[in-house]
Amino acid sequence: TAIYNEELETSVEVEVLPEQFGLLHRYSFTDGVKDSVGVADGWLVGPDAIVADGELQLNMGWTNYAAEVQHAYAQIPNGVISGLKSMTWEVWFTPGTYFADWNRLLDFGSCNSSGDSDEYVFVSIYTGAANHRVASRINGTERFYTVRMPDLTRNYEGQQLHMIYTYGENGEVTAYLNGEALASTGNNYLLGEISDNNNYIGRSAYLTDPPISYSMTEFRIWNGVMDAATAA
Repeated sequence: TAIYNEELETSVEVEVLPEQFGLLHRYSFTDGVKDSVGVADGWLVGPDAIVADGELQLNMGWTNYAAEVQHAYAQIPNGVISGLKSMTWEVWFTPGTYFADWNRLLDFGSCNSSGDSDEYVFVSIYTGAANHRVASRINGTERFYTVRMPDLTRNYEGQQLHMIYTYGENGEVTAYLNGEALASTGNNYLLGEISDNNNYIGRSAYLTDPPISYSMTEFRIWNGVMDAATAA
């Protein structure tokens, strides 16, 4: 307390609580690209994007890709991550038969009129030499980390993988494969700096990047960072 102009002035301490970890969006692919937790229902794009048998199936059975073939992917509404300080992506998927550098598991951001992306956060499960990359970009400058994986897509073709990506308040990112932490980095941009006006499941924001072949049984977006014990 303090006395000012002979009046009693009081101060109040306010406790700032951390963001509560919780599930924001869940896609189980039993009824199209429906969000069973939030209100961000998605949709399918392209003839080779289907939902069947509780799976999102993209380009299954492909062994080659011609540039004129329409990309097949799912898209969810914009703004699902731009208001978050931290998040966790959690995915169950099975790699298919088609492999190419720079295909995308997930790519959230904003595309420009030329078919490029000025800002994004993406996961590419194969970028050459079996590298796995998580990257973010703002104003043309990308920050990323890659981790060498044992020929992930090739060795695991037809096997379901459980992958988790946490994105912390200070830009730190950790990736987990089947409960095991792969690598971490603190080099990424802050999540709140990235505008997500084009949110793709299975497509790159760059139109020149190839599509991907996989089936996905579950995709979840969490508010906050999943801890290592839960990820395991």
